Amino acid sequence: NGLATVKQRLEDTQSALSSALEKAAHNYRLLRNERQKSRRAKLQEHRTRVISVMSSVDHTSKTQLDGWKTEISCLSSAFKSSPLAKRAGLTLDVNDFLRKVKGMHSDHANDQKKTYRLWQEWKHQVICSSYGTEKIERMKEDSPVELLVLLSKATSCLIEHIGGGDRWDAMDSLSRQPYITEMMEGLALTLGTKIYDSLPDEEKRSVNLFFWAGCSMHKELNSVKGGAAAMAQWWLESSITPPVLLANKDNAATLQLAEVIAGSDAAVKRAFEVSTRGGVKATSLAGAIFNHRDDKKGQQDIHCLFFLKYKGVLKRFPDTSNTRFHSHCDAARELIKYLTYYLEFLEHIRLNKENTQLNHMEENLMKALSDAATLTELAVLTLYSQAVTKSYMTLVRGPGMEGLNILDMGPLHEELKHHISSIIVNPDIVLLRDSQSHLVAVFRGHMWDDPQAIDAIWTMYEAGKLPHVKAALVAFLKGALATWEKFTSEFEAGGLIATSVAEERELAQMSTTNDCNEGLLGMWRKHSREKPSLTVGHFSDQAAFCRNGTQEFMNMMFMDEDHDHLRREARKVDASGVEKKRQAEMAEYGLMVAAKAQKKLEDQTRKKAEKADYFSNIQLIMDQAALESLLDPALKDQLELHRRLADEMKIPKISHLKSKKQRYRVLKVLIQRREARARGDIVDDVDFLTIATATGHEE
Repeated sequence: NGLATVKQRLEDTQSALSSALEKAAHNYRLLRNERQKSRRAKLQEHRTRVISVMSSVDHTSKTQLDGWKTEISCLSSAFKSSPLAKRAGLTLDVNDFLRKVKGMHSDHANDQKKTYRLWQEWKHQVICSSYGTEKIERMKEDSPVELLVLLSKATSCLIEHIGGGDRWDAMDSLSRQPYITEMMEGLALTLGTKIYDSLPDEEKRSVNLFFWAGCSMHKELNSVKGGAAAMAQWWLESSITPPVLLANKDNAATLQLAEVIAGSDAAVKRAFEVSTRGGVKATSLAGAIFNHRDDKKGQQDIHCLFFLKYKGVLKRFPDTSNTRFHSHCDAARELIKYLTYYLEFLEHIRLNKENTQLNHMEENLMKALSDAATLTELAVLTLYSQAVTKSYMTLVRGPGMEGLNILDMGPLHEELKHHISSIIVNPDIVLLRDSQSHLVAVFRGHMWDDPQAIDAIWTMYEAGKLPHVKAALVAFLKGALATWEKFTSEFEAGGLIATSVAEERELAQMSTTNDCNEGLLGMWRKHSREKPSLTVGHFSDQAAFCRNGTQEFMNMMFMDEDHDHLRREARKVDASGVEKKRQAEMAEYGLMVAAKAQKKLEDQTRKKAEKADYFSNIQLIMDQAALESLLDPALKDQLELHRRLADEMKIPKISHLKSKKQRYRVLKVLIQRREARARGDIVDDVDFLTIATATGHEE
């Protein structure tokens, strides 16, 4: 099946007008799994083909590109050796493939953007080399003397590079071959680059055309994160009481103890800093209680039964335990819409326990749903989803939108950002009750996705239960808008997409989301759990065979010799132990990473010991007069000595003190404070950086 799919993939590619790569990279356990998919346009009919599911030893952009090179090379070799290719007189090499590749679709991770740049470089290099190879072939017939001169110069440079004529003469033909191959590749690239440079700008653009676009759903997901972060910052900067702290069990105990004993040590500060609060924390808690990823935990079945009479259907709580698009906004909507009933449900859980006590997580959720600031954040998440992203998702991945090209989505995203700006200017359009409010409040004037949730927010707002929702909403939208600007940079004016024409974008037809790739990863995870002995290679072949319609292709194109060839090649693949080799590579890479980490740890320990030994031989100077005579390196050592004594917790890093004078000022204050402690005086906290940089500081 796998080899038959290879034939079909290459047959499709050979006759295609263009192709576009889509790639999404995710972690799976300790493996880095990359799902690769190629979209090809054929006589205006766009088809999606699965290339493979494969793992790589690491997630670097270079490794990802190397994986693509190997995959394309294997596909090309398999196709060339097939009776079908020979019978049809078809070939497809890497050069042909790269000429047809016009785009890459991925998430917005930096490694994916770097992979895109590496693809661009590889594509340009291969195309230039192909121009040079074609010129060399023509020169064999048209200008052999000129070619001989070029080869003579290149050979002379090669001999000089490897160490001279004596070493070259000592090498046999087999040893020389890699050097000769590299020389010819370099010559072809040099000649081809000159040809490319002489091309008209229009032709350069055509051969280099290679788009990149980021998944629309990842844009939406990150906009919520950006908005939530901006809203959290707004609480910090305002004088308004923020959402209630929702510390975990251990940190809550530390904070409670601190209240009793009025503690303020580092452990208490750390417990406070790592504890979170707000709407997203509340939805995470609710998801863990009402729809836990482990169906043996939580209250999911009881939740469904309890809310049956209110919702009318057995409906699970949004899955916030996994990374799901819009799950936190949907969870916020549920909590706001059925707030009274969720408080009743938590009480129902308490009364059904033997000790009639909620556990710590349930107590935290009860606390959050009774807190006005947290409810404000839940309302903001709901309003954002209802006014902005629900309509956006419908427009990019709703029914009937399957044929959209993400490269055509620039105007839509500009319109979306303008809509968010309009709400920032006038948030009342979503907050004031109006039966026709959706016409201006909802993106593209769509109906509210959940009018009942909006009505619940209006009711709470009118009752004065959400006094700060307007300011919080504006802060959220500003953060979301900034995120949309960042994550739609591929559409910016003057960029490749913005300056392209419809025909160019058509060559790189790509779906608006990476849903196909995300789904393929999910399928692999499910299969690996249900069939632990299934290898990723076999899964890849099965997925490609089913999704690519390989059986229909075989029925139409194959003859007896094709089936015989496939069986022979399949036996070779099975006998090659490719899965064992892959597993060995993964294990070897893991050992290498561990060895590097161990060496790094040993180096750190050694340097730390050397540093400790060095400072053990330096005496702390408490005489300010003696301090004035020290050179700058000695002043730095004195600062480090004070830091090691740990009397002061906020001594600036040496790199933050820009001059010797600043370092002297800090040391002088440190000596004074140390002497005061010795006398038993109370020493208040100070800002050493302010002291160091103060102008006109009194010595």
